[in-house]
Amino acid sequence: MNQEKPYIILVAYYFPPADAIGGVRPFRFFKYLKKMGYPCSVVTASAQGAGGPTDVIVVPDRIGERWVSGPSPAKLSLAAHVERLVRRFVFPACTGVHWATRVAPVCRDLIRRNQKSRRVVVFTTFPPLGVLLAGLIVALRGGVAWICDFRDPLYPDGFIARRLEAMTFRIADAVIANTGSLAAKWFNQYRHLRPKLHTICNGFDPEQQLRPREIPARNCRVIVHTGELYGDRTPTIVLESLSRLRQVDAGAREVRVVLQGAIGYAADMPKRLVDGGIREGWLEVHDWNIPREAAHRLIEEADGLLLLQPQSALQIPGKLFDYLCVGRPILAVLSQASAAEEILTKAGVPYVCIYADDEPTTIDNKLAEYLRLSNQAVPASEWFRNNFSAATQTVQLSAIVERIS
Repeated sequence: MNQEKPYIILVAYYFPPADAIGGVRPFRFFKYLKKMGYPCSVVTASAQGAGGPTDVIVVPDRIGERWVSGPSPAKLSLAAHVERLVRRFVFPACTGVHWATRVAPVCRDLIRRNQKSRRVVVFTTFPPLGVLLAGLIVALRGGVAWICDFRDPLYPDGFIARRLEAMTFRIADAVIANTGSLAAKWFNQYRHLRPKLHTICNGFDPEQQLRPREIPARNCRVIVHTGELYGDRTPTIVLESLSRLRQVDAGAREVRVVLQGAIGYAADMPKRLVDGGIREGWLEVHDWNIPREAAHRLIEEADGLLLLQPQSALQIPGKLFDYLCVGRPILAVLSQASAAEEILTKAGVPYVCIYADDEPTTIDNKLAEYLRLSNQAVPASEWFRNNFSAATQTVQLSAIVERIS
């Protein structure tokens, strides 16, 4: 058997220099796999610009660009109409259905060119849907090992989604969950496939991790949330509580909440509450996205950090790991028994959890408790550093690669 390290093709719709959070995980795997001596290529929809790396192959998604750019006078192609129907009736807001049919031949060509000299493994990271479909298309042709990585569960939980998930688990050589809670769900649901199921959480890059900066001189304590707000990921219950506390707690009147990031569908906050907070000076709302470096500086200079994940107990926001690296107190709005809270309890950084179903009085008491915490940065625990370093996690991934290839 050829003992050379396998050649790994990473299919990642999002990839740096694009700012999309979905590109961070595959970039870190790509970086540390290469450090470990694995030859790798990336196939992505994210533009690389002039002089980009030769081992990153761009397959543009022209149809996906239409969904992002909004209405256009140009007529939709037949493929775009098909994808629009899928988006509307099967997988809301999915991306890359047609893109998958263009990526699969690129992957097959890379496989043919490398398969004679070494083992080949295809690694796909979902979402969006098109990445998963591309992996399926390539794997169904046979002759290559496929690792299907899930950064999110496959939603919505309908008949077609369940069938697609079951098919993926049957065909893939390995399936990776990014939280222990999601992996536990799969273990119960797919007992006969347990040897295929693995967990590699999101984490941080030890070479580029965020660190606390000196807090600028100011006359208030600033609590920051960066990133998009959408669906149930909304700070409304925190803002309502702070508005109430300001009437009875002098400390609450020395706090300002800064929300930096686009506000999407169903994340709207009550207009009267927001307008009042802005007028009174305790709320800043900047409804647009900023470059990742600027967002990181806001986090590093904050007195406190706001985490919003009430809509799912299975998912963990990527910013949690940035927050823990900075070490300033975290106010987390979560569902009960969430995967994020499990990490918070062991990471050693001060935090307070507000649950989405808490009564207003309970929320007020928890927020008051949080506001009494020191803004002094506290280093995360050794457990956190050992378990969530991208270098360590890539070693986990390499073990899966070697086992299946």
